[in-house]
Amino acid sequence: MGDAHAALEALRHKDGGLGVELSTERASALGRAGRKLDDTVATCAASLVALEAAPPNHRAAALAAFRQARELALEARWEMVVVRECIGLWPHHDVDAHWRIPQAR
Repeated sequence: MGDAHAALEALRHKDGGLGVELSTERASALGRAGRKLDDTVATCAASLVALEAAPPNHRAAALAAFRQARELALEARWEMVVVRECIGLWPHHDVDAHWRIPQAR
């Protein structure tokens, strides 16, 4: 731990803490995007379960809810990809492997 602390202190003194601040902001942005994607994918999955369990007279409303939830999940996925690209993380297949958005219905 002493080596890590010394390296962090050297970085702070070298650039006035800007590098640490930038790294902190990158991590924060990635965390926010991940939490949003977690939430929207979970909502999408729950709406798919509701759709599959919906009686025929409620199917149209459940289908509309699923489609809306899926669009929000796809938007959150796009936001995650943008954040990853901004901080230099490529490729993005691991995003799709970790956050599985259900297929369109």
